[in-house]
Amino acid sequence: MYAGDLLDGFGVRDPAFEEWLRDERQRYRELAIAALRKLVAGETGANALAVAQRLLVLAPLQEESHRTVMRLHAEAGDIGAALRQYESWRDLLKRELDVVPSPETEALHRHIRDRT
Repeated sequence: MYAGDLLDGFGVRDPAFEEWLRDERQRYRELAIAALRKLVAGETGANALAVAQRLLVLAPLQEESHRTVMRLHAEAGDIGAALRQYESWRDLLKRELDVVPSPETEALHRHIRDRT
């Protein structure tokens, strides 16, 4: 049900209100991310993939979510999509943080790649 930031587009030029709004937006975003993580664990197939992709929208720099999407694509037999997800994640990490994927993600990538 999370549809975006609380009071998105609403502006009041009061520093105390802006601080409260920033904190509340962050809190609601974290609640939505936690709910999606629980939901993806209980779903399968296309439903799990849809939830995992929604999670990536909310938390694009959380590596576990990218691994989940990679795994779900691979489990569905779409190895190409799993490998593209890895490449997308690797490129995002390089561009945004100038780092490389974790050893766990690299191991999953090799496992998926070697299945072909």
